[in-house]
Amino acid sequence: SSNTAAASSTTPADSSSAGNKLLEAVKARIAGDSKKKEDNAGEKAAAEKAAADKKRREEAEAEALKKKAEEEAERKAAEAAKAVEEEAKRRAEEEEANRPKGKRRVYSKSDLLRFKEMDSCVCHPPDLPDMTIERGPSRNNTNDRNDRRGNRDGGNTPWSRGVAPPRRQSSNNFQQQQQQPQPQQNEWQRGQAPPPPPKNKGGRGNNQRGGYPEPSMDFKPLVKSDNSWKPKKNESTLIILEKKVKSILNKMTKEKFQKLSTQMCEIPLESYDTLTMMISHVYEKAIDEPSFGELYAELCTMLSAAASTSSFVHYIESDEERENGSPVVWRWSNDVSHDDAELVGPFEDDDDAIEAALAEETMEPIERGELELELVRLKIAAGTFIKVLKSTENDDHYVVFFPVKEAEECGQTMSEFFLTERECKSDASKHNSFKRSLLNKCQDEFSKKDIYDDWTKEMDTYKENKKTMTDAEQAEKAEELEFRRIKIKKQMLGNIKFIGQLYKAGLLKEKIMRYCIGDLLKLEEDESIKNKNPEYVDPGKDDLDEEDHEACVSMFTTIGKTIDNRQASSFMSVCFNKMERFSDEKSLVSRVRFMYKDLIELRSNNWVPRRKQEKAKTLDEIRKDVEREERIQAQQSQQQGYGGGRGGGRGGNRKMNNDRNSFRGGGDNRRQNQSDFQRSSVRKPQVLQTDDDGFAVVQSGKGRASVPRGSTTSGSRRSPPKTRTIVTPPRNQGVSSLRPNASSPPPQAAPTAAPTAAPLSKDKLERRIDNIRAEYMQDPNNVEELLLSMGDLSGTPNSSFTFVQRNADRIMDCKDDERKAINDMVVLLFQKGKLSKADIGNGMAEIIEFIDSFVIDSPRAYEYLGDTISSILNVGAVDIGWLIEQANKTKITPDTDAPERIVKETMVSFSNKYGKDTAKSTFTSSADKMVDLVGNDKWNSISSSVLS
Repeated sequence: SSNTAAASSTTPADSSSAGNKLLEAVKARIAGDSKKKEDNAGEKAAAEKAAADKKRREEAEAEALKKKAEEEAERKAAEAAKAVEEEAKRRAEEEEANRPKGKRRVYSKSDLLRFKEMDSCVCHPPDLPDMTIERGPSRNNTNDRNDRRGNRDGGNTPWSRGVAPPRRQSSNNFQQQQQQPQPQQNEWQRGQAPPPPPKNKGGRGNNQRGGYPEPSMDFKPLVKSDNSWKPKKNESTLIILEKKVKSILNKMTKEKFQKLSTQMCEIPLESYDTLTMMISHVYEKAIDEPSFGELYAELCTMLSAAASTSSFVHYIESDEERENGSPVVWRWSNDVSHDDAELVGPFEDDDDAIEAALAEETMEPIERGELELELVRLKIAAGTFIKVLKSTENDDHYVVFFPVKEAEECGQTMSEFFLTERECKSDASKHNSFKRSLLNKCQDEFSKKDIYDDWTKEMDTYKENKKTMTDAEQAEKAEELEFRRIKIKKQMLGNIKFIGQLYKAGLLKEKIMRYCIGDLLKLEEDESIKNKNPEYVDPGKDDLDEEDHEACVSMFTTIGKTIDNRQASSFMSVCFNKMERFSDEKSLVSRVRFMYKDLIELRSNNWVPRRKQEKAKTLDEIRKDVEREERIQAQQSQQQGYGGGRGGGRGGNRKMNNDRNSFRGGGDNRRQNQSDFQRSSVRKPQVLQTDDDGFAVVQSGKGRASVPRGSTTSGSRRSPPKTRTIVTPPRNQGVSSLRPNASSPPPQAAPTAAPTAAPLSKDKLERRIDNIRAEYMQDPNNVEELLLSMGDLSGTPNSSFTFVQRNADRIMDCKDDERKAINDMVVLLFQKGKLSKADIGNGMAEIIEFIDSFVIDSPRAYEYLGDTISSILNVGAVDIGWLIEQANKTKITPDTDAPERIVKETMVSFSNKYGKDTAKSTFTSSADKMVDLVGNDKWNSISSSVLS
């Protein structure tokens, strides 16, 4: 046990010794690591210092080289300049030596430009005296006059350069100047700096500040004069905008409408005057150009959508007192401008500007000049309208102000009081909207009842003095009056038509139209019926002017189709009952009565006119109309190109008349041929019956030919031709329908081959194909036009193939709408027999074969191609065998996926258009061929993803 205790007593000592050794080893290790880090840091710092020294040396060397190069360049430039100067000097000496005596020297432009490179011309000579003239003090300085007098009389300071010369003085004030004290030593004299003001030597209560006496406080208050400053309204901005509006309207055509209307809508509306100016000019143009009325109505619709009252209406907080004692009231103004010609300022902020406007002293205004300002604040305080403006270049503020009672005199519009801001905004929006302003303009123009009064008075005066005038004066005056009458009538009818166009565009309400029609027909409002739209009754007032009759007919012709509905049946019955009575009124002139009859007939025909009304057209529409007439004329000429009876002729005269008739109006040639035949068969003059107005009575019945209304008997005086030529009518019309008598058949005419269309060059053919595509896109329902256009290509070899090929190329570069139109057009032409299977198959072959090249520019080329193939595949223009044959041509390389993508995109498009069942029945029947084309695995993958 004792041994054990001894052993246990030594064990802690040994452990302590081992721990000390371990601690010392750790410290030694840490010290070694720290020293190593210090050594590394020292080495790194030394390396960085060496690198920095090296970089500085390199920069110093580069700077030295740069400086040396600059010095060398300066030296060379100096040498070059010196050489140029010496050369110029030498040439000048030579020219001077060669110049004859007495002849002046002429310097050329190059000689004069050479002077700027000579040092002697640009350097200041050291011996040149100082020629600077300094400005002296004011001439009315008494001390200055005495000083100059003393100097002139022999003073100590003589006049020298740099000092203004003494002025000669009169003898009248010489005595006064001698009596005045001479300038002291500390007083300012010419040529010296002005002395500083004497310091204040007095105490706190001293009345002298800075050596100057304080101003007296005894003064009269300022009194505003009658001609005190008032701000003037700047009209230059409105004038500039007015010129711009006129420029746009003068260029307005249907072809440029979209571009110009956008420019019109982009004009900033900075005031209500700008809005009314635009409406006024548009209205005037619409009245002067009635055929463009629909175009200008559409422009008004766009302006109404673009115009915003928030851009020019401002709401003003006012401290004016009301009867109810409200502390704050509101006004609105629609012509607050920021382009005033004169301003007051500048000030540091808007509060200082308002304080200056309310001060009793009025500051002198300054000219605006080129300052660009923006509106900052509006306020009415103490009966003063205050407008604060801020410069866009700096923080300077300016103010314009005037008494509220003088607002109209200063050209500022302001509304009445409103207790709340909401009421103020509501009233401003109602009075300043585009529709309200347009309605006011329409009402003003429609209410001009006296537009004929001045003309009528002048016409009466002309009739009274007609006998005293010469024939030339009578003719001149009559022509002038007639011109004015036509102009006034055009203005009146143009106003009526434009009001109708605005109603059709939705800018005017039906209530306004009923008021206009009731006013023209002198109807009275039925107050017993309370409806949204007022009802009218006929009081029996029939004393209408001829202009009112014509205006009423023009109004219904414009808006009849729109206003004639079930809700307006009662109003329309009242109007047309009165117009039917007018149409039978013998006291009215025939022209007015027949106008009413035509209007009643138009209504009975569901407002579809017998003749197409002319409207504004674009150049493309005019070109299409001309081409359409030429095609119809050519086809009629082909159909009528037959022999002319026993004479063996071609019926040239009859054919020319028919062609000319078809070109003029596009009328029915069969009716013309029948009329010609009947006239040729008449042997005796016809006796026509006429009515009370002198118009021919239309006769109808068996065995009698119908005579057109308004025809004359002049045609009966024509002698019948010796040999009658029968013009064959168009297809599906028998010749027997043209025979005047069934018992006397016309002579037989041998038909000849109809001429074909002239062949076109390659460029003309391609342009014609593009035009056909564009025309079809504009009116896809006009199938007849499309077929006529394709007929123009029939005389050109391979035109159908070229048509398909060019449109196939187009589908890769066009938009989706145009691509769909091309597919529909090709399908339609195939169904109408204008394109054959060979035309479509051969025309599409090239685009399939080179589909890889199209993918580079159009990544969706396979999708577009599949869409087109699915359309022609559905109508049978091509079949699956053709598709496989063409897709097989794309196997240029073994690893190409072109056949697979063509088949897949075609199946996808076909399935989306016509259903999966139809696609499955179409493609699975040729599954074996598809496997040979793309492989079994790929075909199974395609069919399962598309058809399942």
